[in-house]
Amino acid sequence: YLDLTGIRIAYYDPDFSNLMTDLTARGAVATEINANALTLDSLRYYDVLMIADNVVSFSLGEIAVMRTWLEEGKSLWLMGDNDGSVLNLNRLLLGTGLQERSLGNFVDGAFNNISTHFITEGVNDLYATAYGTTLEVVAPAQGLVTDSLYNGFFSGIGRLGRGKVFVVC
Repeated sequence: YLDLTGIRIAYYDPDFSNLMTDLTARGAVATEINANALTLDSLRYYDVLMIADNVVSFSLGEIAVMRTWLEEGKSLWLMGDNDGSVLNLNRLLLGTGLQERSLGNFVDGAFNNISTHFITEGVNDLYATAYGTTLEVVAPAQGLVTDSLYNGFFSGIGRLGRGKVFVVC
């Protein structure tokens, strides 16, 4: 398991509680944040920002703040797939080589075409329930889990400035 000692994670979704339990067990410090108070100063303390479909509620100004923070060398972990959130997800992803495309409905899928990367180490297959987007990937970004059924990817990584982005549909 990856040692996350000292990594500071800000998250904006109470549904992340199980994931946060795992990450803090590995040494990370996780803090649920108030998305209505996003400023560069409030984010600079954190190494990673995790957000999901609640990105739909972010203003253009808050998206600009997150993009600036990311360009400065931080990391963004996005997990969103609702039709309503795709526009703001793609605003955040602009210039990373990653863009989400709505499927128009939610589907279940099994994936076994998984790229070699430290994030996917030890993962041979994956099953997703009720996902609603697929990811378009343009080099130098990298798709990690291929979604052959919808001609895209279920997850991928990219960069913006010095920052890193990880997306799961």
